[in-house]
Amino acid sequence: MPSPRLLWIMPQWPAPSERWMHRMLQLLPPDHLHAIAIQKSPEKPKDSVGSTPPPAPLITHNQTPDHLPHITHALIHYLPLALKLEPLWQQTDAPLLVHAHGYDVTWNRNRPESNQPHHPPDYEANVRRIAERATLIANSTPTQHALESIGVPADRIALKPLSVPIPTHTRTHTNDHPLTILYLGRLIDFKGPDLTIQAFQKAKQLGLPHGTNLVLAGDGPLMPRCQQLANDDPDIELLGAVDATTADRLLQHADIAMWHHQTGPVTNQVEAFGVALLEAMAHQLPITSTPSGNLPHLITHNQTGLFTPTHDVDAQANALVQLAADPALRQRLGNAARQHVATHYTPDHERRAIIQLLG
Repeated sequence: MPSPRLLWIMPQWPAPSERWMHRMLQLLPPDHLHAIAIQKSPEKPKDSVGSTPPPAPLITHNQTPDHLPHITHALIHYLPLALKLEPLWQQTDAPLLVHAHGYDVTWNRNRPESNQPHHPPDYEANVRRIAERATLIANSTPTQHALESIGVPADRIALKPLSVPIPTHTRTHTNDHPLTILYLGRLIDFKGPDLTIQAFQKAKQLGLPHGTNLVLAGDGPLMPRCQQLANDDPDIELLGAVDATTADRLLQHADIAMWHHQTGPVTNQVEAFGVALLEAMAHQLPITSTPSGNLPHLITHNQTGLFTPTHDVDAQANALVQLAADPALRQRLGNAARQHVATHYTPDHERRAIIQLLG
């Protein structure tokens, strides 16, 4: 039986915040991938999250019609892009897959920069129409439930979680050095970077060991607010967006990973999956956050991390003090977190799921 020939369609060649997209591409056997279609050619034809070249020819969306006769499947990332490219996929009978990721299933999402509706009034109806033609891939159970909530039939949805690699090294948690707490991801309301800073500062008042520092690696609309909160605090470092190599180094050297997830007060969005959180778990880092969005599907309280109530900065500060004071607790949570990832979220798991979707 001939191998599938997949046309992979995405908005742009992966940005630093989309290194999961690059990893997903690398999971495909080379002979399964026909081409990668992006909105416009990058200035430099290389991966923006590393130095590895694209695993298939890069073409633009405008060049895609010439390739349709040569493909067996098309996969489009993000529902709005699939709607925009509807004239394209109407030109082929090849099976169509549309991968939903989070903001695109937040039906009442507001744009963080303007607080205006992100999606047009007929968006939900158009998503239901896509589902008549395409299989919609959900990256998590909450994403699946969001699709079902607007009337997408369950048999038109395929659940395929994302994955992260398991580091070859293991770690031993100790308190023989100043501790580093890491926030990795976009500075956007539903990840709670501002509440993370407030909880850290409260923890310092409660007795967090002297010299403990908080590193926030990421950029986004809440950067000005985070800068205001951090002010001249010598124990808080705002790095801005980082590349994959830097992200891995930060994960290797951190002692605790921390977010304060919530339903975004502006965006109305929740954490649809949690790739950065899963990466921290794979690195044996204990997690402290809240049971928002997909997090209860990744973390079990007091087994693979510590949950505190959403918006309760004092409770999270106390959890942070508890983790910092107890390396044995950090070790137990970190070991269980790594094992959970190894059991459910490795690249092999995702590779098998993708190949199954391609039939």
